[in-house]
Amino acid sequence: MNNRRPPRIIFFRPVFFAAVYITLGILTGYYAGRDIWLTAVFVCAAIGLALFDWIKNRKPAAAILLILMFGLGTGLITLEQMHERIPNGESAITGRVVDTTHYEYASYYTLDDWQAADENITVSPLKRLRVKSDDSTLAFGDVVTFSGTLDYPDEQRNRYGFNERLYLLSKDIAYTAEAADGGIAVIKNQQKLDSAFYLIRRYVSDSIDTHFSESTRGIAKGLILGDKSNISESDYNAYRTGGAASILAVSGLHFGIISLFIFWLMRLIGIGRKPANIATGIIMLFYAGVVGFTVSAVRALIMGWLVIAASLLGRRKDYFSFLCAAYVLSLILRPSSLFTVGFLLSFGAVYAVVLLGGRITAWMKGIPKFISASAAASFSATLGTAPILINFFNYVSLIGVLANLIIIPMASVSVVLTLLSVLLGDVVGGIIAIGADQMIRWMNSLMNFIQSIPYAAVNIRNLPVILIILWFVLIFMLSDEWAVKRKLKRIASAAVAGVIVVICLVLPLKNPNVLSLYFFDVGQGDAILIETPDNQHFMVDTSREYAYDEIERYLLSDGIHLDGLFLTHADSDHTGGYQQLIDNGFVSHIYIAAADDADYGFYQNITIDRLSRGDRFPIGKDTLMRVIHPEAGFSSESDNQLSLCMMIEYKDYKILLTGDIDDDIEQRLSNLWLDVDVLKVAHHGSRYGSTPEFLSKTTPEIAVIQCGENVYGHPADETLYHLKQACDIIYRTDTCGGIMLTFGDDINSETVIDSP
Repeated sequence: MNNRRPPRIIFFRPVFFAAVYITLGILTGYYAGRDIWLTAVFVCAAIGLALFDWIKNRKPAAAILLILMFGLGTGLITLEQMHERIPNGESAITGRVVDTTHYEYASYYTLDDWQAADENITVSPLKRLRVKSDDSTLAFGDVVTFSGTLDYPDEQRNRYGFNERLYLLSKDIAYTAEAADGGIAVIKNQQKLDSAFYLIRRYVSDSIDTHFSESTRGIAKGLILGDKSNISESDYNAYRTGGAASILAVSGLHFGIISLFIFWLMRLIGIGRKPANIATGIIMLFYAGVVGFTVSAVRALIMGWLVIAASLLGRRKDYFSFLCAAYVLSLILRPSSLFTVGFLLSFGAVYAVVLLGGRITAWMKGIPKFISASAAASFSATLGTAPILINFFNYVSLIGVLANLIIIPMASVSVVLTLLSVLLGDVVGGIIAIGADQMIRWMNSLMNFIQSIPYAAVNIRNLPVILIILWFVLIFMLSDEWAVKRKLKRIASAAVAGVIVVICLVLPLKNPNVLSLYFFDVGQGDAILIETPDNQHFMVDTSREYAYDEIERYLLSDGIHLDGLFLTHADSDHTGGYQQLIDNGFVSHIYIAAADDADYGFYQNITIDRLSRGDRFPIGKDTLMRVIHPEAGFSSESDNQLSLCMMIEYKDYKILLTGDIDDDIEQRLSNLWLDVDVLKVAHHGSRYGSTPEFLSKTTPEIAVIQCGENVYGHPADETLYHLKQACDIIYRTDTCGGIMLTFGDDINSETVIDSP
């Protein structure tokens, strides 16, 4: 009897090192020009690993191949971020609609096979275009024409902020446009292969709407289509808190359940093993098209086909090699995916399950296999996704392992029942849908119960990139794939774990012992974060409601709870996000002007302090807040003139925050002979403020203008001229992004985008 183990279909070391090197290449290409230190770390890591491999194995060809993979990653991400020349100003645009998304305020359409032309050039870029429009009637496949202005998506504009450009690139979208007032005209509807995918997706969605109750149809669509648009925010938060949000994105779990079910049906009706494998693979390819070839679907599809190929060829199923191959192919197809949460969660979970699942199962001797295997998979997946969830959402579920032991079997049954309800028509399918609907109700009840458990999930500040890398290195070192002597494995693993622990202990202790002010880039609005030397935090204004997510992301990423919030006046571009800050527990102490009689609708459990000119109080170590306007009893019909103006005094530094005051109020303040180092320019740089007389009295070295796209002409040319005459440096959030000023021995500045 021949017991020789058949060779692997993909050898472990080459594909694993290819995955490592293409990752280092993409990181280097992305951070080059953004972060010189991170770039240097990635380049040194690539060179060091190549030298180590060459010294150890004496195979120059292998080292050269690895460097080529590094170069491929660098080149791919650089090429993907390059843009073709586009027309300036308004142009005529035509294209075919391949995706539709509707919100209350606007609709967004993705166009493929598009072109744009003005009187000078005509362009037909390969990457897709995203269009914003008030027209909500366009359908998939419509070929449309309209007038609009092309632009590039924004990169990250605030610390820890959302990077729209990377997000859209991961969906093969590189350009944006907004349809002009003339609207969008439909030329025809063009059917292609993707139209078949869309029609099936539409049929499945309509079938679920018909057979499922309103409270369950959103989850049902998430389970089958990965469509989360119909899931209520409360339901999604419950699944996220319980660590089970991944079941609402079509991934390996769904592909595994459906493919096993299809394969079983084929075998049941007498189809041979090999034909059944091939047919299952083809059906899974089609299913991936129906769900839109998402990152997790593509990963599951590639791994599935490698498993099928191994079965057909009689080769051993090396799941870690399959995972690495899927990882490399996914990044070659779309390198920007490396920076998206869906990609990282999908591969992080499977990476940990493949490497650690077997070892953890072996440790649980005496426990029934189906229980130990499920627990090991759940625990491993939690380890693989925890640092990613922390850095993208700033939380980790403490009960997710236990919750998934129950929810995953329930979700598996729900997927099969929901699929059958769609496939078997209105009568039989409707009967089966009753069972699926009830199962989803039980799932929702379970997740809502878990969410109600105290500390089911905890908020954690962002982790350093190096710590996340070390975390995944440690997972690899603990696995059987790192084939070194047991003693060396233990020592090395303990050393890496020790470094991780030290970083986690030191990170919360980081305190620069200086005053810092962060001016958010929130478009046409004001929002300023103050951090004192003794780690006290205050905000001045909250911009518009749509900008709240950027503010919340910053606060969560730095682990900040506000000690107070100053609202300068009632205009929505200054107060739009304050209610959400209160609702989400970031602040319970608010300061407003005593002269401000606006109805803010504060809750009774909020502490309100009303301030007037002359009030002085400490807000932290060596840090004093002084109110200079308005005085008690001041009245005005203009909210802007009621703006709370404050002076922050820190050691010898003075920072003047002016809200939206105008030249009349500046004239009143000029009599105070204010001498400041930093001026927050009033009213986004309006021409009705920052007069030469006021600037001559305040003599600021640095001026900061918080402004964005607007119809008022802010900042005004004459205001900019006056500021240039008076100040050494002018920062603008519309050109610099978020602005950090730090007050130590000198005033240091850091901008997210460009320096002035």
